[in-house]
Amino acid sequence: MRMIRIDPHGQALIGQINSSVPYLIVEAEDREAALALYRSRRFDCVVLELALPDQSGFQLLGDLVPSACRPRVAVVVLTHMTQTGVRALARLNGAYGCLVKQYTTGEDLDRATCDSICRSDAQGGPVRGPLAESNH
Repeated sequence: MRMIRIDPHGQALIGQINSSVPYLIVEAEDREAALALYRSRRFDCVVLELALPDQSGFQLLGDLVPSACRPRVAVVVLTHMTQTGVRALARLNGAYGCLVKQYTTGEDLDRATCDSICRSDAQGGPVRGPLAESNH
């Protein structure tokens, strides 16, 4: 499974994933780096922190999921923000799951990513193909 982790502070939780599914995890620190990685190859899942240093988390979610009913890739939001409204908004904008870091284990994250990919596949799979360049 190929996954992009977009979160400058989330390594500890990703390191706790103990799964029978082999993960190839690539990391990005900000929106531009994430988009460059995403354009370079196919990924099964993106784990996204909404509170990126450049404040572009929701913008990146919109780049990856331009239509909530036809996401380009399965996205799981893993954030430190505890506000219910933020998590609900992420789901409305196409995230398959939204987890709060301080209440999430590596096992929870593993389950959420696998479930998101399965849901994506059951719905006909994500829209494949390159993400168009954007100057948002």
